[in-house]
Amino acid sequence: MTCNDKTIKLFKMGTKLDEDETPSARPRKLFQGGHTYNINSLSFSSDGETFMSADDLRINMWNTEINNQAFSTVDIKPENMEELQEVITCAEFHPVMCNAFIYSTTKGIIRVCDLRSSAICDRNAKEFVDPNKGTIDFFSELVSTISEVKFSPNGYFFASRDYLNIKLWDIRKESGPYKTIKVHEHLLPSLSELYENDSIFDKFQFSWSGDSLQVLTGSYNGNFFVCDTLSADQTITKVTLLKSNTGVQGVDSTQKVLHCDWHPYQDVIALGCKDFGYLYLRKDGENEDDEEDSRSE
Repeated sequence: MTCNDKTIKLFKMGTKLDEDETPSARPRKLFQGGHTYNINSLSFSSDGETFMSADDLRINMWNTEINNQAFSTVDIKPENMEELQEVITCAEFHPVMCNAFIYSTTKGIIRVCDLRSSAICDRNAKEFVDPNKGTIDFFSELVSTISEVKFSPNGYFFASRDYLNIKLWDIRKESGPYKTIKVHEHLLPSLSELYENDSIFDKFQFSWSGDSLQVLTGSYNGNFFVCDTLSADQTITKVTLLKSNTGVQGVDSTQKVLHCDWHPYQDVIALGCKDFGYLYLRKDGENEDDEEDSRSE
């Protein structure tokens, strides 16, 4: 499934019956008319029959067999748009429970919803907010905007990524994250400069490992980080994709790893930096210091 600004396309995957059995994708259905604003998230339900799409103000539920009608389960658009205080940044279904989903907002709020309680989930959701966000000012609101939120593959936890941190949460506890990984703490003195060159608006993705024991995220200077999720310490493994020329406070904002993904079953990760894609494979008996040698472009 893919989408552009407001149109969703469902593809049928297969292989062509030729000598090489070439993989192919055949367009199957087109879903449109459900969004006024640009789509930021697509997520399939574990039931294999429904999926959700989200834009700044609305989350829609679709059935894969009905392409001209969607049900709006979350709608945060105020009657007067001047009263708008937050927008939706990301939404995802639970990996196992087809009745549960999660979404995040620009105010740093995460809401977990249960469709069994109500089909309309914009008022009855469980809210998760970090009580240690500190003083709210202009920059703190920008850096607390959540760019991505995802359930762990085992479904017991979820993580959120903002400009400075990855925060790990237990789905059973609304009191706050059980661990905060400070990826960009060294950038705090440079927020004014990063705002002036628009870097503070960069949206970094992250990804869980298939066993839910690690998370992966990108950074500047061609760097990415792999972090433990259950240990109490702040150990972070840093790997550099390519050499860069540092700018403001040692930051090369042209070499940023915004996109990343972890294979669901293997120790293979994919990353995007500028117009290049990278694959990293950890070989048997290889430690973290050797990982850079096993990359491929």
